[in-house]
Amino acid sequence: MADSARSNLVYDYIIESIQSGKWRPGEKITTENDLCDLLGVSRAAVRAALDRLSALGVLEKRKGSGTFVREIDLGRLIGDIAPLLTLQPLDLLDILNFRLYFEPGNVREFMRHQDAARISALQATYDRMVHHAASRDFYLADLEFHREIARGTHNPVTIAISDMLTAVMEQSFGAMYARIGPEIGLRYHQNIMEAINHRETDLAMLLMKRHIEENIARIIQIQQETDDAQTTD
Repeated sequence: MADSARSNLVYDYIIESIQSGKWRPGEKITTENDLCDLLGVSRAAVRAALDRLSALGVLEKRKGSGTFVREIDLGRLIGDIAPLLTLQPLDLLDILNFRLYFEPGNVREFMRHQDAARISALQATYDRMVHHAASRDFYLADLEFHREIARGTHNPVTIAISDMLTAVMEQSFGAMYARIGPEIGLRYHQNIMEAINHRETDLAMLLMKRHIEENIARIIQIQQETDDAQTTD
């Protein structure tokens, strides 16, 4: 067996052990010598696999202590990714089409974990939307409304993705609302808020989906009108 194949064997074994829960984040993995004996490979093959996994951020070598499964800080990870996306902005329609499936699911989980404090925070965010309907703060409150729903899911992955989407969408939402206006957002968010207050999960999910669908349709219409105007000129 070639050295690269032996190294891949060690790599696959470590990944499978982490995925199965044998080694959890923060825990020390088997020593290099034990891995050699267990898998019948050389020390060089083990070290190559460990170096590869360390470079990927899966493992962390601690001098004098051994090798540990790295704790993944989703907030820090998303914080590293979001600036890269803002340097090469994603198409707004691509983001909205993702949210078309992401956001209704968040509403369902929000309702499953609902509590008075989180619903109150969501209501306060909607109230800010109403108060700032004529200013830039409107769309910031709109984005915060969706983040509040994500936080209410109590799912760290959902929260991290929502935070990343917010960071990316802040770059384009202002221009979008300058063209669309606040009416669609106010109408749907009011109805979503009422459905949540009445504990009507299916209705709240449907309203969220229709809200995003209407935004998508309006953006496509605006883009078409812009293209037609340019063609005419």
